[in-house]
Amino acid sequence: MNYISLLTNEELTYICKMITGKNLKMLFKSYSKEFAQIKRGFRATSLSENEAISLAVKHKDKPFISTVINKQIEEWLKETDEYLKKQELTFRDHDKAVAKMLLGSVFCDDIVIYYKVKDIDVNDLYLEKMRALMAEVKQEIQEENKATFEEGLSQRYSTIQDEELKVAYQEKLKALEEEKEYLTKQISEVTERVEILEKLNEEYKEELIDLRARVKYEDRIEYGQIEKISEKTYDNISFCEVSEPDYSGQKYLIRLADINRSGVLETFHFNEDLPRYFANRTKLFFKDGPTETGIMGVWNWTSIPNKMDHTKDYVDSCFNPHICPIQVIILDMENEGKLLDALKNGVNADIDSKRVFFAISPEKSKIVGILCDKGDLLFNSDMWKLRDNVLSVPKYEFSKRDIIGLQNQKYFLRKIDAGIPVAILNIKNPFEVVKHIISSRYSWQLFKQMGKTRNDWKMFRDFFKGLEVDSIVSEIASSIRCSEEKAAKILNDFIKNVESYIDGTTIEDQILASLVSVDKELQNRCMSLLTTKWEKEHQERVTEAQAEIEKLEENINKAESKFEKQRIKNESALNKQISDAEQRMYEIKKTYDELRDKLTVLTDEIAKKEKLAADVECIVSERIKKAQENAAEFIAGMAFVNRDMYTGKMQSEPVAMPNIVVEASTSNNFGLYHLGKEILQENVEKVFDWNDTIDVISYGLTDAGVIAGYTKPLAAYLLSAYLNRSPVFLIGPNANEIADALSAALYGKKADVLELGDTYSPDAIKTFYEDQDGVVRISNPFSPAWISKIPDIVCRTNKYCFVVYPYSEDIQIEPKSMFTYILPLFTELFVNKTPSTNRRMGGLRAENYKDFTLRKSEKIHEKVLTSMKVPALVKTKIQKILTNMHKMLEDKNVDYDIMFAILPYAFATMQMQKLIDMLNDTEKYKIQISADAVRLLEIYIGEEE
Repeated sequence: MNYISLLTNEELTYICKMITGKNLKMLFKSYSKEFAQIKRGFRATSLSENEAISLAVKHKDKPFISTVINKQIEEWLKETDEYLKKQELTFRDHDKAVAKMLLGSVFCDDIVIYYKVKDIDVNDLYLEKMRALMAEVKQEIQEENKATFEEGLSQRYSTIQDEELKVAYQEKLKALEEEKEYLTKQISEVTERVEILEKLNEEYKEELIDLRARVKYEDRIEYGQIEKISEKTYDNISFCEVSEPDYSGQKYLIRLADINRSGVLETFHFNEDLPRYFANRTKLFFKDGPTETGIMGVWNWTSIPNKMDHTKDYVDSCFNPHICPIQVIILDMENEGKLLDALKNGVNADIDSKRVFFAISPEKSKIVGILCDKGDLLFNSDMWKLRDNVLSVPKYEFSKRDIIGLQNQKYFLRKIDAGIPVAILNIKNPFEVVKHIISSRYSWQLFKQMGKTRNDWKMFRDFFKGLEVDSIVSEIASSIRCSEEKAAKILNDFIKNVESYIDGTTIEDQILASLVSVDKELQNRCMSLLTTKWEKEHQERVTEAQAEIEKLEENINKAESKFEKQRIKNESALNKQISDAEQRMYEIKKTYDELRDKLTVLTDEIAKKEKLAADVECIVSERIKKAQENAAEFIAGMAFVNRDMYTGKMQSEPVAMPNIVVEASTSNNFGLYHLGKEILQENVEKVFDWNDTIDVISYGLTDAGVIAGYTKPLAAYLLSAYLNRSPVFLIGPNANEIADALSAALYGKKADVLELGDTYSPDAIKTFYEDQDGVVRISNPFSPAWISKIPDIVCRTNKYCFVVYPYSEDIQIEPKSMFTYILPLFTELFVNKTPSTNRRMGGLRAENYKDFTLRKSEKIHEKVLTSMKVPALVKTKIQKILTNMHKMLEDKNVDYDIMFAILPYAFATMQMQKLIDMLNDTEKYKIQISADAVRLLEIYIGEEE
């Protein structure tokens, strides 16, 4: 059996320590060939025991290692099984027998491993029980040994006084005392742990109560309405405002924002260059819904081509009362306490929605506030305040990015529901809550049943509402100059005294009762007379009371039965919570041990690195010294090299420079040009149109380490750049592999490579120009001899050029004019892993291949590019590539425009702050990027910016 697969690396390390590093070294020595493959250049005997253990754990899947370890574990298990059978004859309790067996086995310090390799599923409570049994058995064995030892020692003392035996006894006794002290400490630790778990259990109960309270306030709108719309004829959901009637009395809906299928408000961007029909319309035809001018709501609508003129449309709209966006009103308050006071006293606000979020902004990008239904608010004298029957309100926390501003200067939450609140805030103090609950129970109907008049009910209600609920204990303590504890006792005594007067137990009543109790005869006569008279007058009531008592007893029995069932259920839930808490404690301890081991490894590694650095420093110093000594000799030798070149004389005969040509490459001393390696035939598939090409490019980009969500958009961007013959400057990790992905999809081979040397070489360029069309990547572009030639190289060739460079920081110190010819693209923004070593996929066009038809460029991000002072040529290139990219994707996602084109150009030309300001000013520049894109940008440019 493969026991290794059941164990973690830490548990396997424990097993290897039991086998011992010495035995593992002997194993490596026996399998010298296999050992040479996992530790080249080392001898097994040179390893330390700890290194041998670590090496065995690291290469546990090697057959010669796994076989020995599994065999050893199997032998240990056989020994434990045989020993357990013997112990079961001694112990009637099976668990106790197992505990004694584990004490004598190699698993005594980690019994979890034993149950894992035995494939026995046990929980943490059973493990704790077993550890306690092991400690108990160990104590019994020690006490048994101690008793046996003392009995034998006593017999020996009776015959001979052996001083050595006395010393041994004292040492044994001391060892037992130390063991007892250790066990006492363990018991104390376990007791402390139980107390911690009980405390955690109480905390979990409080958290559960709080969570249940918050769930009751959950703000959740059923998305069924949104899903039903997609099944019907309505294609769009928009948040609109009812306009004033026009000259003919017709009202329209002003389109403020759209609601997508996920229930999120999105800003509607109107394109002035397109007709005001279909999706590009600012107004909708009003058919139903609220008619008040200026009122806002949600309408479902669809646009259908007009039968008479297909360039125009017919709009069908329908009011949607089920969706109500949440209006956000930010108030200038210091904290949430002041906000609550303001809502209780009244705030001046313009509310346009049935749900409103009153908020404050305690931090730069965070808002905190209270969500209210309009029905919970009372409007009076231009002020909105909470109604008296509102006892508590939900508190929410959002980022400012979660808020959307509309063209009518109103602000709303982007999501149409707020979800579960972070807390519940009480509007009234506990006394006021109690007063409200009691007063709401005593209705006019209840008073009427009691035979009271409506005036009595009004007097009671007014009296109860006017009760002072603030604590008077502190006032009493201040008046009679005593502590608040004593004042509270005096107040309670006073309340009891008042109750005695209300109940009719006055002083006179108490005197009369005392006289009756003294005279027994008088007491018996009174009781007999009163009892007889009372029974006659109330016979019917006695019968009814007896029946009521029987009914109450029956209800009590039912309640007790129900209570017992609930108690058992609660006890089970409590045990589960304790079990979960113990599991969490175990995981925390395990994580702590792992981190401690990692810290030890890192500390050792740092020490090694420091020693290595010191050694390197000594070697470098020594070599510098030698170089200084030989510098003069070197300079003198160079004076005699190529003497004719320094004296200006020509050689008598020209020396022919060899032109080396090797099948797939042409090279010289100054540069090297390689032809790309072809993809294996079985990995090349035929593509029939440009959509197939994008799919193949996407597969290649996935292997190149591009984030999954960006492979297809990046493939469309690169194909658009290729078709528009706009070279791209790939900067950052995996740039070579991204260039190879495009080349493989278009030509079935990796990209050709032009490596630029230290000196310009016309021969290398000539060979480069003579080659057929394809994709080429140019490396080392900032070579001083070549940098001025790059614009001419990328423009004159039939090939499509990528320029690649690994470091983004160096780009800002190079000439900005270079980006007039080559558009920058930073791979750090969308690469999240190293390239895959899998076989690369490729593509070749079929005979009837359908190519993409390039569209005329649109004026995309005109304001942004103008503000960044982008040259006209570059602006045209960017807009042309983005226009065709969006057409390929059939998507207008602005994330791709920022990630692939605008941000790289801003970074390369050192205009990042200007771009950040434009991203923050969404109303002016109409840039609205997703939360995922924001997170990637925060990682790249810093979260604070």
